[in-house]
Amino acid sequence: MLAAANTTNREAENTRRGVTDPRLAASDSVVYAELDDGAVLLNVETGIYFGLDAIGAQIWQLLAAGSDADEICQHLVSEYDVDPTRMCSDLSAFLVTLASKRLIHTVGD
Repeated sequence: MLAAANTTNREAENTRRGVTDPRLAASDSVVYAELDDGAVLLNVETGIYFGLDAIGAQIWQLLAAGSDADEICQHLVSEYDVDPTRMCSDLSAFLVTLASKRLIHTVGD
C-alpha cells in the first residue's frame, strides 16, 4: 500500500511539475492542422481531437518552435493588452488541459 501511495504521489508531483515546468513539447503522436480561425490537434494514439482558437494555435506554434512556458507568456503579454499574471495563469490552465489530454509532455518524458 505504501509503494502505491508513493507512486501516486510521484505521479501527482510529475503532473504538477509538467504543467509548470517550462520544458514542454508536443507529443510525437499529435498531428496539427491550421484552419482559417485556429487549428486542430489529433492524437493518433488516443484518438483525441482538440480544437484551438487563434491564440491557442499561436501557443501551439510557439511550443513547437521550442519556446518554454515563460517565453510564451512573455510573448503573449507583449502582443496583447492583458495583465501578465492573468496571462500566465490562463496559459498554465491551457497547458494543464493539453497535458491531461496527452497532447503535450515534459521534455525527457
